[in-house]
Amino acid sequence: MVIPLLPAHQIEEEFIEAKRYASMHNVNMLRLFNDYEQYWLQSVGVEVLSVYKKKFRTNNNVESFHNKLRQMFQTSSKYLGIFRKYMQTY
Repeated sequence: MVIPLLPAHQIEEEFIEAKRYASMHNVNMLRLFNDYEQYWLQSVGVEVLSVYKKKFRTNNNVESFHNKLRQMFQTSSKYLGIFRKYMQTY
C-alpha cells in the first residue's frame, strides 16, 4: 500500500477511503485491511508509519541498497542480476 507515503494526519482517512473503494468494487480485501489496521494503524501508529517527506522511506535495507545500485549504474534490475551473479563467482 502507498498509504505510508501520506502525511500522518491523512493516513486514517485515506485508509477508510481505500476500504470503501474496495467494498464498492467487490474486491475482497477484508483480512488484509483488518490486519493492516490492527498492526500498522493501532499498534505502530500513524506517526511512525508515515514516511512523508522523509529521506529514507523504507525499512528494508536490501531494497534501499538495490535502489542505490540502480541509481549508480543507471540501468534496469536485469543487469544488476547479471552483476550480482558475476560477483558471486569471485
